[in-house]
Amino acid sequence: MNKILILISIILIPIILIYYTDYTDFTDFTDCDKFPSSTNVVRHLKQFLSPYEVSHIINLAKKNFDKFEKSYTIDKETGEYVYINGRTSKTLFLDKGHDQIIKNIEKRASEYSNIPIDNIENIQIVKYEPGEFYKEHYDSFEDNYAKKNGQRVVTFFVYLNDDFEGGTTYFPKLNKNFKGNPGDAFFWINTINGKIDKRTLHSGTKLLSGTKYGMNIWLCDSKYC
Repeated sequence: MNKILILISIILIPIILIYYTDYTDFTDFTDCDKFPSSTNVVRHLKQFLSPYEVSHIINLAKKNFDKFEKSYTIDKETGEYVYINGRTSKTLFLDKGHDQIIKNIEKRASEYSNIPIDNIENIQIVKYEPGEFYKEHYDSFEDNYAKKNGQRVVTFFVYLNDDFEGGTTYFPKLNKNFKGNPGDAFFWINTINGKIDKRTLHSGTKLLSGTKYGMNIWLCDSKYC
């Protein structure tokens, strides 16, 4: 009996430790300034998610395959959900604090951006199939909506896989394409002094082959805008 208990402990303890560990200390965000600057609008945060966290989220996406829905956008003036031809991916939202791993990721994004964790929107997993894309857009809202409902201040876009062609994140005003390794995040601040930073205009370019999984983490200037 004791041998069985020891064997169970050997198997379960590492799994429990992995599940409840926040991997922030193991990340290699970059060796330069923490926040974007006038010359470096987008930050590449290497290994923002650990391999285990990436695998966990991919498994969540696959287990909830039937819950993915056509992606919509938020009308920047009215706040209404609208479907447009310029966004053709599928979306799955996770409940806030969905599990301990999601809590760890939310906490990490909050601490990195120095924005309260209550201001995080529900994490969004996106899935692109060949031919799908998201046209140029801003993540932030127009003044009329933001004044009433709050502004989406920062964005983390996390790449969950890289076995696909196309599907980069393109910033036309910077003339730069970004694509990360699994777990890498790209971080940018959407506003300057409360106004949309026009340099953050970006798109998800057309996927040429494979399936692309990504994750949006948005934080607002008020409790869940």
